Amino acid sequence: MGLSDGLLFVFQLTITGTPCGGISEQMVSSLREETLAEALWVMVPFANFDETQTLWARFRQASGDEAVVLGVSVGLGRHPGILEILHQYEPNDPSQRIGRALGLLALGDGSGIQYLQNTLASRDYPMRRVMVSALLQISSARSQGLVDSLLNEADPETRLTIAEAYISSGNPRAQATLVELVNTPSSSVVAKAASALLRGYSPAEDGRLSNDGREDQPEDTLWSPHEIMRRFVMRGENHPALDLPDGQFITEAIHSMTWYAKEGGRLHPEPEALGQLVRRWFASGHMLVSSQADGLKALERLAPSQALALARTHLMNPQENVARAAVMVVYQRGNEDDIGALIEVARRSQGMLRAESLRAVYHLCPVSLD
Repeated sequence: MGLSDGLLFVFQLTITGTPCGGISEQMVSSLREETLAEALWVMVPFANFDETQTLWARFRQASGDEAVVLGVSVGLGRHPGILEILHQYEPNDPSQRIGRALGLLALGDGSGIQYLQNTLASRDYPMRRVMVSALLQISSARSQGLVDSLLNEADPETRLTIAEAYISSGNPRAQATLVELVNTPSSSVVAKAASALLRGYSPAEDGRLSNDGREDQPEDTLWSPHEIMRRFVMRGENHPALDLPDGQFITEAIHSMTWYAKEGGRLHPEPEALGQLVRRWFASGHMLVSSQADGLKALERLAPSQALALARTHLMNPQENVARAAVMVVYQRGNEDDIGALIEVARRSQGMLRAESLRAVYHLCPVSLD
């Protein structure tokens, strides 16, 4: 049963008190008005053919980045009937042509690949970054082939976007790219590259990356996850006024240490004890606001039950990044008892928080709304 076709069904669910009642209405209105690319890409897999046609109508009136985003979104709905519509449409606007080619590629049709290759070869960096983000969403062999060719290109932002997406799979080219980016002049690129390296850390890499990106530092200066934990996390608890380096490095280190344990390493202290430390630090009020979202994510890996209890109290957190982290924990660890709170979050929010809340409801709902 499709999204729009299921409205009567959802209305009946609402009458009988099923906690999922109202989700379809929220999803329909969100798809019609959302403009943030990442939020659309979270929600569009739930759209039926009629809702995809709504996005199609929006696409035909769009230009620039919006046309690219809506074009690939139409394809990401994965409805076969859209393929014929895309084939019949021949836009004059260059950004619509890009969006159409991306939509076709998302549906498995590579007829627009040459046009995409030519566009990616241009020096229009802002448009190229949007295209790269769209291609990463498609996540097919063809789209990956187009993206791979850009790992060596001049624009650091483009290389960072690709390497961040690839690092979790242990891609060696992504790791090498991030190590290079740690030494770029841009502080924002350096911070994101360092965090991505920590997310992709594995025991085999221990000792390779030093605190300034070089490999010739003494052992005691190496920024392995264990060293970051020793230097910052424990000090953060004992000296809460300490000016910690953004806080994100700390929790990324905890993430990496958890993966280390999964691969056979032994953590000192044990994950549950680390989880208690993070929760105490969170509850103390001394954790920087910018670190709270990362703290929740780290706690979810270390001590899931503690993370879920804490996340439920932060679904309505006024800091959007903290509320999003809470929603993600509930999505991964919650149950149908959380659905009502998640629908309320969606009703009061917009953008990524709304999209991720709706996705969590679809995931946790005990009956199918497809």
